[in-house]
Amino acid sequence: NNFRERMLRTEKLIESSSMFRRSLEGRFALDVIRTVMQTAVAAGAPVHQYLVSVLRSDPEEIAKHPDQFTPRAWVLRHAAEPRSPSSS
Repeated sequence: NNFRERMLRTEKLIESSSMFRRSLEGRFALDVIRTVMQTAVAAGAPVHQYLVSVLRSDPEEIAKHPDQFTPRAWVLRHAAEPRSPSSS
């Protein structure tokens, strides 16, 4: 129950602070953002790091291999990378 309440609270915070939600296109954009965030959380990806990493990636590379940029693929790829002492 506590987890579900936290998820609903996050949903309401996003919805209330998203001014573009009033149009059909805005609702669509909000649904896409919500889906990406929830998928990242479910995959165990730190949402901010995941989004920054993907948004800084080459768009052509993403278009060629979209399966490599899903939250799950991102987590698996980054779990295999050695950690530098500064990232601890």
